[in-house]
Order: sequence, then structure tokens, then C-alpha cells
Amino acid sequence: MSSLLKMIACWLVTAFLAGHAVCQVPADSTRQDTLRPVRVRAETLLLTGYTRADVARGRWLTLGPLLPNLFQFNTVEGWVLSESLDYNRRLKENRQFLSLGGAVRYGFSGKNLYARGYVSWLFNRTRGQLLRGEGGRSVQQFNADEPITVLVNTGATLLRGVNFLKLYERQFVVFRYEQKWGKHLTLMPSLELARRVALMNNSLYSFRKENARRFTANDPQQPEGNGLNFRPHDLILTGLDAQLDWGQTFNRLTISTRQALPDDRVGASFAKLSLHYLANWSARSGVGESRVSVSTGAFLGKNRVYFPDYWHFFGNETRSLRTQLEAFSLLPYYTHSTDRWFVQGFYERHFQGKYFAKSPLLKALGWHELIGIRTLLTPERGLYAEVTVGIENILRLYRVDLIVAFGDPYGARLAVRYGIAL
Repeated sequence: MSSLLKMIACWLVTAFLAGHAVCQVPADSTRQDTLRPVRVRAETLLLTGYTRADVARGRWLTLGPLLPNLFQFNTVEGWVLSESLDYNRRLKENRQFLSLGGAVRYGFSGKNLYARGYVSWLFNRTRGQLLRGEGGRSVQQFNADEPITVLVNTGATLLRGVNFLKLYERQFVVFRYEQKWGKHLTLMPSLELARRVALMNNSLYSFRKENARRFTANDPQQPEGNGLNFRPHDLILTGLDAQLDWGQTFNRLTISTRQALPDDRVGASFAKLSLHYLANWSARSGVGESRVSVSTGAFLGKNRVYFPDYWHFFGNETRSLRTQLEAFSLLPYYTHSTDRWFVQGFYERHFQGKYFAKSPLLKALGWHELIGIRTLLTPERGLYAEVTVGIENILRLYRVDLIVAFGDPYGARLAVRYGIAL
């Protein structure tokens, strides 16, 4: 990395932290705490962000990564500048923990300034009692799990002329409480008040020639249209999550309910229930592990349901691999979204080189083998499935999968995807 790049990155962070000298932290022989890191690499500032830690006093200040925050583009906002700052503080001899922070962003084509903030207080560590409040005005993916990453969408839009990212505006306040009951059960009630506004594309810029672009409307339900996908409306949403953990290995069952209370003739009004089981099982042979996830959900009643409240699934339309267990490799982002019911399941068996070790060459490379299957069933689209055979631990970082997909919208499809293993 050039000295000029380091100087620019250090100047940006120093200016943001209002004078803290983060590029070189002087030693103080009168203090017994530990300040980490003493030196900051420009690569860290650009890719992963910066954390100033005072471990002895229990204080951490974190600045978000510069590259994904300062180099963003989407067709709704155009070029985007954003940044986040978080502060964490340990209180009362590690018995309490306070977190607060926020983020701001500005889109030059949408000409909107967005800001959001949060505060979280863990006030009883033994019983896991936690209060969290969050609010502001922001843009939100229709799928709240946010399967489309900022950098991937920026590259796809500018280089390929496609706009995967679909956004709406959310003005919101969310309150959440969490408490453990015994060793295994955690209850998490929540309340959300929100105003949701549809957004349109404001920029169709791309490095590709105009006739090679394949932009669609900012409406997952009508991508070929050019209107707004819903009228502005309010949301009053109550929720309860009950999480049960047990077993020597990791086993977790979560039951979630959501009830939207109508407050006018256009406000959302529905009730839905979901169940989710997640587990890691060690292999009986002692080599490798199995990872399992099964979930189902249904709307129990509905008067008005807007697209952000549908059941959405973790799809992928890019050429990179998302290696999370509960992520599909070839499923389009919103084709299977439903306001009825769904069942989905994921299974991966990681052999950790059990069979590759029989080959001296593969053993020397340190590669690990895996297999997997992902399934999704919805009433509108029927059964969709993916079968995967993969190699991970390539250079200790990368993973390559050969995927066969069956069902709507492909019939049958074969593809190879690669990415960074999580």
C-alpha cells in the first residue's frame, strides 16, 4: 500500500474522530491499561474499520470500514456516502454493558439524508436482561436479512448494468427487551412503530453501454413496471421470540410471532407465526460436523400485508458464493416471496479433509470436502432445491461449490460459485 494511501486513510479517520491520533498511539507509562491497536494499517481502515480499545477501562470506539461506506452506488440513491460509529462501555466490574452508536448516509441522486441510532443496555449479565432502543430514518432492503451486500451490488450495477438492490424508506422506532429464564430459555418481546415509503430509481448510470444494461424497476413484485410498489403507510408491530438452547452440541429452537395492529385504512394488519430449528452435530467418527437448519412459517390472519412483511428468502443472483448455511446459491432474491406459508431446510456435511487426506497431494494442499442440500417449498412456486458438492479451506480462506438446482424458475441448472468461507 502506498504511503499516499496510508496518509489519506489516516487523515480521514483522524478527522472523523475529532482529533484522536489513531495512526500512531503514543505509549503512556503512567497508565496500566492496554490500547489496541498501537498502529493502524490502511488496509484495516479501508476494509474492516478501526477500533480504539481501552481494555482496562472497558471502552471501545469503532469506526466502520471506509471502502464499502464511501464507495457505494445503487439506482435508487445514486452515489452514496455513509459512515457508522459505535461506542461500547463496560460498567460495574463487568456486570453491565452499554452500547450506543449510529450511522448516516447521503445519496446524491435521491438527495436524501438518512440517519439512524441505537442504544443497548445489558443491565443484568447473569440473567441476560437487556434493553435496546433503535430509531431514525433509513433505507431498507425488502428482505430484512439483507442478502445483497453493498460492494457486490455496486460492482454489479456499474460493471454489469444490473440492479439487484431494491430499497424502501423506513422511518422507525424499535424497542426490544431480552431476558433469560433458567439456563435454556430466552424471551424477547419487541415493539416497532414505523412509517414506510416506496422509492423509485433516480439514476440508471453504469459503465456499460446503455443498450447492454438490464436495469429493472425498484419494485420486486413488478420489476418491469415504473410505478411505486405501495402507498405510504404506518406499521404498529408487536413481536415475541422464544429461544430454547440445549444439548452438549449446539441446538436451538426459536418460535416467533408478529402481530401488526391496524391504526387506519391503509396501515398493515396481519398476524404470522414461524418456527426455526438450528443445530451443529459433531460426526460420530470424530472428523467433521453436520450443520442443520429447518424453518417454517405461516400467516395466521391478514387484512393488509405489504411486500416488506412477506416471507422472504436468502437468495443469490450474483456470481459469488454466499457461504452462510441458510443461503441459497442460485435462487432469485424475490421470486419466491410469499404472504401465505413456507417450509425450508438446509443441510451441510463438512468432512474437514477426511477423504482428501488419503491423497498426498490433496492432504498437502489442506483442502476440505463438503456436501449440502437446500430446499424451499411455497404454495405459489412449489418445490425448489439445490444440491452442492464443494471444496473449502482453499488457501485457508476460499470455497468453491458445484451446484445443481431444480424447480421453478430454472427447471434444472448447473453452476459453479466461489467465495470466502465464513
